[in-house]
Amino acid sequence: MVRIRTFLPSDAHEVEHCFAELQSLERSLEDNRVDAETICSAYLKHLLDECTKWDGCILVAESDNRVVGFVCVLAKFDSHDMIEADSKYAYVTDIVVTSNMRGHGIGLKLLQEAEAFSRQRGATVLRLNVLSENRTARSFYTRTGFRELEIKLTKPL
Repeated sequence: MVRIRTFLPSDAHEVEHCFAELQSLERSLEDNRVDAETICSAYLKHLLDECTKWDGCILVAESDNRVVGFVCVLAKFDSHDMIEADSKYAYVTDIVVTSNMRGHGIGLKLLQEAEAFSRQRGATVLRLNVLSENRTARSFYTRTGFRELEIKLTKPL
């Protein structure tokens, strides 16, 4: 059985492990991703700082007393983008389920809890980013109601 709960400081190592797995997957899809081991601790601190700044939280998925995934959601994020009518929204910075636990609905549970957290804080829109080559994740997000908003292009010079 999997339960979703709020991050505790004692979860730090396991959340860093989840992030490292996500970063490793993303590095296989995109050369511009750094080695996770060099930034895991700093990145978790960054996420916690962002949660403080933007009324966010990290939620963890726990199974057999082990963290098997997490989502970080910022409920009152403001992009300060002057061309957008709605520059304030909830933002999922990261969501990951460990490879051995994928396909069991854990990602959906994490996303639903992130949505509930955001709604409770007054958010009416939820956004996230995904690598264009991560077709599995893109398909998952489409099935859960997301639509593409912008497409960033890159060109090596």
